[in-house]
Amino acid sequence: MMDNKSYCLGKRHVVTIFGFLLCTLLNANRLVISVAIVAMVKHPHTNESDNSNANELSCPLPLKSFNTTITSEIIGEMDWDSKQQGYVLGASFLGFLLTQVIGGKIADTIGAKSPLVVSNIVTGACTFISPFAARWNIYAILIVQFVRGLSQGFLSPAVFRLMSNWYPKSERGFLSSLVVTGYAFGMVLGGIVTGWICDVPYLGWPSAFYFWGALNAGIGISLHFLLYEYPQNHPSITEAEMKCIIDGQESNMSEKRHPTPWREIFTSVPCYACFYGLFGYFWSMFYFISVHPMYMGTVLHFPMTQNGTVSCLPVLLNSLSGLAAGILSNWLIEKKYIGINKLRKICNSIGSFGFSLSMLGVILAGCDITINILCFSISLFATGIALSAIVTNSMDLSPVFSGSLTGVANTIGSTSTAIIPLMTGYLTTDRTLSEWHSVFWISIAVVGSSGIVFMIFGSAEVQSWNFPEAENPRKFLTGEETQKDVEFSTDAHKNINLAQT
Repeated sequence: MMDNKSYCLGKRHVVTIFGFLLCTLLNANRLVISVAIVAMVKHPHTNESDNSNANELSCPLPLKSFNTTITSEIIGEMDWDSKQQGYVLGASFLGFLLTQVIGGKIADTIGAKSPLVVSNIVTGACTFISPFAARWNIYAILIVQFVRGLSQGFLSPAVFRLMSNWYPKSERGFLSSLVVTGYAFGMVLGGIVTGWICDVPYLGWPSAFYFWGALNAGIGISLHFLLYEYPQNHPSITEAEMKCIIDGQESNMSEKRHPTPWREIFTSVPCYACFYGLFGYFWSMFYFISVHPMYMGTVLHFPMTQNGTVSCLPVLLNSLSGLAAGILSNWLIEKKYIGINKLRKICNSIGSFGFSLSMLGVILAGCDITINILCFSISLFATGIALSAIVTNSMDLSPVFSGSLTGVANTIGSTSTAIIPLMTGYLTTDRTLSEWHSVFWISIAVVGSSGIVFMIFGSAEVQSWNFPEAENPRKFLTGEETQKDVEFSTDAHKNINLAQT
């Protein structure tokens, strides 16, 4: 007989590493245009005294000594106004919005591996050719960024589908939290590396696109040879790990999928709470990915290297808090100190309300750089705690149809990613601090209200429609009674385990 310890570190952890890497590259490729655009576009720096409207608030230029690292690249090549910059930043997010649902359906139908391979290769190619498109004309870069977004829309549902295939329910919360912390790590790595490359005279902003594009395409090709759809397909997985995974899942994930219960999904109150909660979470995160580097560069006047670093180093706190929240949540559930339903709501509330209060601090801080950085850091630390709640909620509601449900949830949530850069472009035509305050107030309202909605109407129960009618009705019952078992029962051990999905 095989030792039970033989599956403690196994192939499902390799899947976790791949998932983390894919999430990292997803946001790194998004962030490259957001950071590089500061170097790509001509930005006339003006003081408050130069502004025609004396009532407008604007930050003064930094001391000359602080600005000595600015290279000639900051002058920029592209003559794009703020609205055109908003279009360029928003094009990829619009594409990302359009392919979430179909991406989820494809992942549930044909599997996760093929969409992941194709998505990463196309994303890498689009990122690589972006400098050529930008120098040709603005319409070319809009098309390239839009196609990149289309390809990335297939990635998140496929990653969640892959996690459902490989993770037993007892480990799903912790391992999936490790994977999704890759989103925040991608912001850190993408911002720092892109900002540094843009500031090096003999490299410049085009090199940032070449680097991330080639890396993304290379990872996509390697997935074809190294990634396996199901544990049953892996040639070297141990019998002990196979048993651990299969026995720990609600259904045999490798069996033929039943039709997606669309009617039940779109008539489910917890699903709508998940959708709006994710909308607010995406808003809080994608603000930093899409427009925050522009705020740091054009309003607070940070040079490129400092811009990339200061904009994204606080995101490291997001990764750390997300990881810590995942570990703590797993421990609290195992010890039965709190039900998973309450835990999800508490974590999401900390994220949404923490972000809103921190953005209020940014408004009050004005041009004080230290307080700005502190408030942004606190907001990202708070949203990291929500990482183990709202982002994985689609797997809570329906592990069997997690691909399709994630696709729908991400589609609705991703509308925020298209709105933010367009809204910012229209509201910040003069690049003044008072204009940015409008962006901050809107962000407070959206993210704060999403936390309230999820706290009242959200759920972490496995929904009844997760289990097809043809399956064992006993599973159907435990899916409905999961939360009651967690919160009120002390002896129904099996149902408590089911609640930990």
